[in-house]
Amino acid sequence: MRKLIILALFALGSLAHSAAQAGSHEGAWVSRPRSALTIIIGKGEGLIAGPGWEHSFDAHAQALDFEVGPGQRFVLRRNASGWAGEYYHPPILPGTHTSESHKMAFICRDRDCS
Repeated sequence: MRKLIILALFALGSLAHSAAQAGSHEGAWVSRPRSALTIIIGKGEGLIAGPGWEHSFDAHAQALDFEVGPGQRFVLRRNASGWAGEYYHPPILPGTHTSESHKMAFICRDRDCS
């Protein structure tokens, strides 16, 4: 019985931590460099938008991988302090590579991202 109670307390603590972590990212985040992308996190939904596209997602998501156009993908990951992303698109420069990627971090646009 004691093991069951400990397990239940652990599960409740994990859920509380998950909800707290989701809340810690509420607000508006902009990409660095260039501030070309914006992430807006509300209570239950998130939205990332760039030039000519947007993608909505569950505000509790920790990792996203989605297509923004033909041959264009965006990978977004959340960590304890913010967001990081990588954008992949068809090659622009000459060479044998099949895609190009751009890494970016996101910083809080609002002074009080909670």
